[in-house]
Formats: sequence, structure tokens, C-alpha cells
Amino acid sequence: MQTASLLGEVSRKTVIDYISESAEKYGDHTAVTDRKSSLTYSELSEKIPVAAGYLKTIGIQRGDRVILEAVSDADYVIVYLALQYAGAVTAPVERGIKPELLSYLAEKTEAKLFVCHSAQSADSVKAVSYSDIVKGAESWNISAERCKRDNDSPSEIIFTTGTTGKPKACYHTIKNISANTDNTVEGMSMTHSDRVLIPLPLNHSFGMRVLRAVFEVGGTAVIQSGAVFYDAIKKSIEDNRCTAMVCVAATMESILREAGEEGVKAAFSGLRYIEFSAGAAPVYLREKLTELLPDTHIHNTWGSSESGGCVFIDVSERKDKITALGRSIGDTILEIWSDEKNDFIDGYGQENTGRLAIYGDMIFSGYWNQEELYSDSVRDGWLITKDMVWRDKDGYFYMLGRADDIINVGGEKVAPSEIEEIAVSVDGLGECACVGVKDTEGVLGQIPVLFYTEKNGRKVDIEALKGEFARRIGLMKAPRRFVKLDEIPRNYMKKKDYKLLKSEIWKKYEVRANA
Repeated sequence: MQTASLLGEVSRKTVIDYISESAEKYGDHTAVTDRKSSLTYSELSEKIPVAAGYLKTIGIQRGDRVILEAVSDADYVIVYLALQYAGAVTAPVERGIKPELLSYLAEKTEAKLFVCHSAQSADSVKAVSYSDIVKGAESWNISAERCKRDNDSPSEIIFTTGTTGKPKACYHTIKNISANTDNTVEGMSMTHSDRVLIPLPLNHSFGMRVLRAVFEVGGTAVIQSGAVFYDAIKKSIEDNRCTAMVCVAATMESILREAGEEGVKAAFSGLRYIEFSAGAAPVYLREKLTELLPDTHIHNTWGSSESGGCVFIDVSERKDKITALGRSIGDTILEIWSDEKNDFIDGYGQENTGRLAIYGDMIFSGYWNQEELYSDSVRDGWLITKDMVWRDKDGYFYMLGRADDIINVGGEKVAPSEIEEIAVSVDGLGECACVGVKDTEGVLGQIPVLFYTEKNGRKVDIEALKGEFARRIGLMKAPRRFVKLDEIPRNYMKKKDYKLLKSEIWKKYEVRANA
């Protein structure tokens, strides 16, 4: 598995380099805009060293970890960049983080400071507000000298949740962040003229990599709260003359339900591209959008907190691969790992299924103060994911689901995504989520359970649904239980919360059913 020789070491640029170069080329061009203010590249490049100077007066030094409450406004961007300028390691967290979680993360990373939307007490770490830093910098008005860092210097921490539920602190070096950013620029063919709407939480790797990519090309980042609705998104696109938008698939699914097909065409038909990430967009959504938006490129990007975006597909250009996860670009290498063989496997088609393995400079460099977890995920530089995939002869990879989520029904294996794609094609069904649970009768080992909602109050014909499953995948793999919910639970990134469905919600249903 030794692959280090395949990728040569190159000197990597930082996000501060991107800002400086864009300020020289496009000084008066808007770099970032929020709902109340905008900053040009010249203004941003002037504010960063002054804010860094003030941060040094309150004790921030090279290598210090600083936790940032991610808020979608220009002050967040200024402070994030100033910390990078000062050589600190930024660690964004969700807005409104609970005190007990903040304490855990601060202890895990040995954080020096917590920067928040409004000043608040934090027993575990010193807290200061964004406005206090920005105002303090204006009063101080003395620029700091930029901290120079090499490729292997830690730059950013992205928190993720492991199987135990405890957050892990993935840290990325300058090299990792730069490669991740370059992948995004290449994957989206981004240019200086792009004005990208980012209605995403900026503590997530998706939102942050797009923000940095915009700065690399000298474009405009339009940042907006992740909790937004159709009217607000449509207005942002119009007011800011956006050429592109990035979002999770659940946001677009919500917009389709709220505004309908005509609303989608009205809001998005003028965009050059839309990028989905944080998981594969459902096939039915890809098909619908390519139909409704024929002049807009629909991209799907796969990535994780550990890898950033590294598997890409332009669905509009490759409708023949509309079900694919995507393929690698740049220096990224993708392979398939077999736990049974303890080695990579060759070949094509679903008979050659294994875990997605990724190699490249964008792979994270460790878990902060949790190094024992790193060796469980990365082997000789290869990130061995838990996502089960296969590939075709053109090098496109196809996702079956997480290894832990694949359902073993009496020896027959079925992916939850396979069941969900069939379910959403049935009339009257709104959203759905499939999980595998223990077969209490002790015959099949596991059985699939389908949680679903009804569309606009229209009742789902369960018998017709069962018949569709029997026709397409056979009765053996079909769901054995159907549970109607008012809504499918989701996490802060609007991903379906399969853990909650499999534990608390299923247990409540099972108790009622057996009462």
C-alpha cells in the first residue's frame, strides 16, 4: 500500500495567499457579502493583519487552537482569516453549541479561546465576541506580521461524530486544506466571475471548502444562514446576482415541496451550476433537476470531514452515469478495499464491492489528541472509509451505503439507499429512510424497516408499495415493517438521522406494536 512516491511534494498556498493575490488582481471586487454588509478584497486584506494584531494582544500565538462559533456574517470571515494569518488553528463549531459539548471540545483541543456571536460565559475556555474583536482591532489599528507556516503545519480542525457519538477533531495541515481547495476549484471549473451562494453552516467542511475556493479564484462568496427557506434563497440569488449555489440535497428537496417545480425553475434557472455535497444526492432529485434546469450544471460531490470533497460528477454532462457517486480528479486516487482480503481489489461491477479507499494530499493528518483513532482509518496514507462502493470500466464509483448500514437479510444483502430509491417512486410517498433492525423472530438476522411520510396528506398504498418492492428487488430484500412519521428526523446538516431512527424511534414503535 506504499503510495507516497506517486505524489510529489509541492509548496502549497494558504487561504491568506488567496486573499492577497485576489486583492492585487481584483481589489475592488466583492470578496464576501452577508445580509447586512460586504467587503471587497482590498478591504478584507487590510482588515486581516489589523485583526491579527489585536488577537496577539489578547494572547493568541502560533499553533493556538481557537474555537469559532460559526455564524454566516462578514465578522466571522474576518476573524477566521485573522487567526489563520496569526498562525492559529481554527476550529469552527455549530451556532448555539451546548455548554457541555463546548467544554468537551475545548478540553480535547486544549483551546486557548472561544469566539462567539455574543459574549457568553464558558467555564472551560475564555470567551470573546466577534464584535469585540472587530471593534478592538479598529481601536488598536496596528498590523501584525504574518506568521509563515510550512505544508505540514496544522491549520484547521473540523469536528465530526464517530460511531460512539463522541466528536472527533480532524485536523488538517496547510497541504491538506490547499489540496482540498484546489479540488473544488477544478471540480466546479470555478472562475473569478462566480458569485456563489453558500446557505450552509460554516462549521462544516463543505461550506468552508467552498468559501476558500471562492477566495482562490477571486470570486464572491454570498454567505447565508443554513436555516433558510425558498423566498430567502431566491431573494439572495436575485439581489446578489449569484451565478452558482451550493447546498445539501435535503435543502433542494424542501424547496421542491415548498415552491414546486415552477418555483425551482424561477429561482435557479439562471445559475451556472448547483453543487450538492455532504452525501450523494438521490437519483430522483438528479433526474428532476436536470429536467427542470437544462442550462444549469448539476454537480454531486462526495466528501467527508476527513477528506473534503474528492469524488466529483457533473450529472448534466454525464446523464449516462446519473446513478454514480462520481470519479476522482487531479491527484486524488480512488481504490476499493476488501476487509476479507485485507488488500485492494480489482475488477468492475457489484460483484467487486468493498470500502472506498482514498489517497491524496487532501486527506486529513490526524485526530487531535486521539491518535489511536487515526490508525483505525488511515493505513499507509490511504483513508479507508466505511462507504461500500463498486466501480464501472470508465472509472466511475457507485455507492451502496455505509458498511455498518448494509442490511443482511438471511444472507441477502441490501443497501438502505436501494430501498429508498424505490420507495420515493411510489405515488403519495413524501420522504423516507430505511434502517436494518434485529429480527426478533430469530430467522433472518436483520430485517429492513422503512420510515416514511405522506405527501400533501395523500395516503400511501402500502400494499402497492410492497408490490413494487417485490417486482424490483424481490420479497426477501423488501422492508418487513412500514412506519409512518410526521417528518423524517435530520441533523444540523439536514442529513437523515439514521441513528435516531434505529434506536429511539424504532424502540418506541416496537413497544407500541407489541403492547
